[in-house]
Amino acid sequence: MNILLICDHPPIDAVLMQSWLEMGHTVYLQFGSTPWNKLDKVPKGVRIEMPRKKPDFIYCGKGRDVLRILALKISRRWLGVPILIHHRWYPSLVGAPLYYFARNTTCCKVAQSALYKVSLLNSKVVYCPVDTNFYGLSAKRSKMVVAIGNGFKERSFMGYDKLLAIFRKIHVRDPKLKLILIGNNRQEDFPKYVKCKFVSPEGLRSYMQKASCIFFTTTKNLIMHSMLNSMSCGANVIAFDLKPLHEVITDRKTGYLVKNFDTTAFASKVIKVAYHYNASMGESARKVVVKKCENKLVAQQFLDVITKHQN
Repeated sequence: MNILLICDHPPIDAVLMQSWLEMGHTVYLQFGSTPWNKLDKVPKGVRIEMPRKKPDFIYCGKGRDVLRILALKISRRWLGVPILIHHRWYPSLVGAPLYYFARNTTCCKVAQSALYKVSLLNSKVVYCPVDTNFYGLSAKRSKMVVAIGNGFKERSFMGYDKLLAIFRKIHVRDPKLKLILIGNNRQEDFPKYVKCKFVSPEGLRSYMQKASCIFFTTTKNLIMHSMLNSMSCGANVIAFDLKPLHEVITDRKTGYLVKNFDTTAFASKVIKVAYHYNASMGESARKVVVKKCENKLVAQQFLDVITKHQN
């Protein structure tokens, strides 16, 4: 197949494009409302250009890019080319009319239900792809606590106030415990005892494989890609008890879910896990990701959505 991908989330897009290339497909990359993150490499073999011949389908991750794609289809006379949207967030009422011009996939069952409520559209659940070979298990763990996420202060659903409270309570009880925040965040928005890092995929993997505990404070987000990567590395993950997370985390078996939004209990759990890494839990977490999110599996599921409509 010839596939045109409109950039939305570079870490996910890179994994997906690499998978399609390895499966023998031709992949073109163009940029919509999201620029490419320079820390993520465009896979070798991806053509950063507009295809001369019409593609078999156009993939995007944002509803607002559909209008631009529709204009592109008209201008290029690609009227028969399907659009495939992967809803990585809760489908919005604002973009709902555009969803009818595309084939819809959602990143979990909760998003699937949300899309139906918003637009009465059915979708196929396709979990975000994880390169499970790249994000592999590691037996070497240190007493290091890592939180992951971008733009905490700017995006309310990331749980910025909860994150600050958890960091503070951990530091008061155990000031020697190493606290690291990975993502695109400003150091000045956090206490000095928290070290903010913005790293490459290789750097991210290193932290995921070394940390005894990785936690997420999102308050209404869907299943985070970085959480799936962490689980693939065998990390012990901690998050608030949100419904979407039940699809990949079974409390005390593949991770820990803390009562919403008890920061004291959360901090206590982080400290305990930091000193008592559970290797069998890490192995079980990885098995879930391999079963639901392995990159080639996910790449094929997207293709199946297209071929099902063509047959």
